[in-house]
Amino acid sequence: MTFYATDVSSFMPALHTWLEHMVTFFPPGITLTPIGEGDIIEDTTGELVSGWANAPGSPVVGSGTSPYSAPVGALVKWLTSDVVDGHRLKGHTFIVPVSLDQFSDYGNIKPVALGYLQTYCDDFVGDVGENMLIWHRPRKASVKHPVARLGTSKFVTSAAVPAKAAVLTSRRD
Repeated sequence: MTFYATDVSSFMPALHTWLEHMVTFFPPGITLTPIGEGDIIEDTTGELVSGWANAPGSPVVGSGTSPYSAPVGALVKWLTSDVVDGHRLKGHTFIVPVSLDQFSDYGNIKPVALGYLQTYCDDFVGDVGENMLIWHRPRKASVKHPVARLGTSKFVTSAAVPAKAAVLTSRRD
């Protein structure tokens, strides 16, 4: 998971709390450990300008009760109120893997599980306030895109968790 924030020291505890709420969705044997370092980039160019360090978060261990399919889980859409290049700017986080008991017989996330996930995400957005960002990469001019574009970042204002199962694949699949 990759996140962008304006203040790491207040973002990391909220991130850890968000992950702790979801331990029953993750199967046993899955451990998530927030790292204690990261990069600082310049929004408009995407260039690395420095780094940050913070105490790493304590591990969050899955406590789900059923088997799982390794690439299958849930998707969180982080929404902004901004339009960039004619599209609403949004980000995505894959919550993968998720225990199979969180899915219906039709392959969607069960309504009760979906409600919990949505509540956890709403609470997380509320906890981080104007601290969590979605970054839109810059683009150099090319034959396909003749106009260059500067990068930008915008604050997350809400989250949406679709009922449809998400499958995490590599870009090479």
